[in-house]
Amino acid sequence: MWEDECLSCRGTGKEIEYRWKEITKTACTLDILTRCLHGGIEINKLTSSKKNQLLSLSTIYREGPHGGSLDGEISPCFASWIETLGNEYRFEQTINNMKYAENKMFGLDKEGFRMHEFDAFVRGKNRLCIGVPGDRTSIHPSGWYYEKDRGYEFSCHNVDNPAQQLELIIGLASICDKYREENKS
Repeated sequence: MWEDECLSCRGTGKEIEYRWKEITKTACTLDILTRCLHGGIEINKLTSSKKNQLLSLSTIYREGPHGGSLDGEISPCFASWIETLGNEYRFEQTINNMKYAENKMFGLDKEGFRMHEFDAFVRGKNRLCIGVPGDRTSIHPSGWYYEKDRGYEFSCHNVDNPAQQLELIIGLASICDKYREENKS
């Protein structure tokens, strides 16, 4: 198919520029912010906000393998909504949003190399799974035990750089946007 073409530019000759400096700054800022916000927060605690907290998120940044790790917790109300979508539901807009972010960060063509690796779907009753290009780079439930009207923790697999981390966060944010859009008061 692309025998004589460069896999990154698909024969267009377009130079690919990886903007790691800007991406790393963003990941470091998120690391500090989520450490401050995540510590000691109970996701089910009542607050004065009229909106439900959908998830908590904690990130870390360091150079090297697994340097963009993240984890968090899906709230009970968010897990219940995810359950209504059904097993194997795909978040098409979320997938497009993550591809758009990849394109903005690296200037890659929307149909470029590895774009098929983006995915966001429901597995089982209410388990959210999001994947981005990498070595099975994803976020997934920390456990698969299902209990109705309960939230659950999620963790990541092989998130090796800040770009992957940001794409996964964009995926989570996009799904939260979908929830908010469908649950306007």
